[in-house]
Amino acid sequence: GRRGGDDDWADLTHATYELNHHGNQHGPRISTLAASDINSDGRQGVAMFYTERKPMLFFNRGFGCFGWARELDIDAAGQSLAGVDFPIDPADLESLAALGRGQSAAVMADLTGNRREDLFAVAAETHEVWAVFGQRDDARRLRAVEVALPAGATGPVTLTVRDARRAEAPDGVYVLHPGQPITIPRERAGPVELRWVDEAGEQRTEEVIVVSDDHRIELE
Repeated sequence: GRRGGDDDWADLTHATYELNHHGNQHGPRISTLAASDINSDGRQGVAMFYTERKPMLFFNRGFGCFGWARELDIDAAGQSLAGVDFPIDPADLESLAALGRGQSAAVMADLTGNRREDLFAVAAETHEVWAVFGQRDDARRLRAVEVALPAGATGPVTLTVRDARRAEAPDGVYVLHPGQPITIPRERAGPVELRWVDEAGEQRTEEVIVVSDDHRIELE
């Protein structure tokens, strides 16, 4: 949903494309919903986890529209992972099938610091805990912006990240804690706009130009 001027939430799931079609079909029992940069393009997508079926990942197309990330999909039987982002030892496939049949809890985060989201989930029927690590494709150049809040600062801070050349919805909204920097991958070079509210309650905006190297910025 999206909040209007009267602070009411408007249901906009009908406009989110495949997120609405696949995420809401047949009234699935959702156990966990998480914002996550599914394909490391700098935009937050959505990971949906279910009690009785495989998880589904949706990448952010921009304009509030999401697409089903088929290349990261776990098939219905849990027998394979398509593509190269989540490779797994064939000896583990039988156990992985339980994860494909339902998850009681799950999260996606970059646990290894390689700018690829990792999957950490609990299989609903076996209660096994699974960590499936995303592998970085070195042939694909991933730029990044690292944003930090000084350890002694008042926090946390809600940080809005936007491609400065695009006027639609932000690429992502992150919670930034003092002394805990976050790394935001950027698929394309160009200007990135950062927005946050400082300790005095003032709206702050800063633009970072990402070219070929990584950039680090510390919020004042």
